[in-house]
Amino acid sequence: MKSLLSAAGVTGGLLLASTICWAHAGHDHGAQAKPAREARAGDYRTHAGHAEVKSGAYSRSLQVYLVPDVALVNADAKPVRLRDMLGADAPVMVDFISTTRTTTSPTMSAAFSKLLGKLKPEGRKLRMISVSVDPENDKPAQLKAYAKQFGAGANWQFLTGNAEDIETLLHAFDNYHRDMNDYGPLTLLRPAPGKPWVRIDGFASADELARELRTLMSN
Repeated sequence: MKSLLSAAGVTGGLLLASTICWAHAGHDHGAQAKPAREARAGDYRTHAGHAEVKSGAYSRSLQVYLVPDVALVNADAKPVRLRDMLGADAPVMVDFISTTRTTTSPTMSAAFSKLLGKLKPEGRKLRMISVSVDPENDKPAQLKAYAKQFGAGANWQFLTGNAEDIETLLHAFDNYHRDMNDYGPLTLLRPAPGKPWVRIDGFASADELARELRTLMSN
C-alpha cells in the first residue's frame, strides 16, 4: 500500500495526557504523565511494545485525533463516510481487525460481542465500529460472515475500503504498520464528538471495556 498521508490530513491533533498501565493480580498500577503538545505530520508514536502485552493487562492513554474524511464500505457493501459515522452525538468504540487472523482479532471481537450485555441500559446509544486492516482480503462478504460469527447487531458495523483510504485512516489513528504481523490489539473509545479518545493498547476484557465506557459516559 502506498502512503497517501499528507501533512494536511493529520495535523491538528493534540497527543496528550497520561499513560496508565492496568493489570490483574500480581501487577502494580502505575502512571506516567506526558505533556500535551501539538502533533505534526508524520509524527506518530510507535506502540509496538504494547503488542506483546498479555491478556488481562493493557495501557490506557488519552489522545486527540483528526478523523479523516474517507469513504469506506460496510459489510452490506454500502458506502459510508467515516467522519459522519464518528460525528454522531453518541459514544463510539473502534477497533481494528483482520478476518484472517486467528488470535488477536477473534479475542477482541469476543469482548465486543459480550459488551452490550454488560452495559444495559447505558449501552443503547453505543456505536461499535470494527475496521479491517487487511482490505485486500477483507471484502464485504468476508466481513459479513465474520460479523455473523460474533452475533453483531445493527449498532456494530464492520468496515473495509480501498487500500489507500484504509492506510490514511490507520495513520490518522496512529496505527499503521507495514507488516500485518505487527498489528497488536487496539481499542479506541470516545464519549461524544469533540471529546478526547481513550486509547487502549492491549487486550481489555468486556468487563474492563464496560468500566471504561461507564466512566466516560458519566463525565
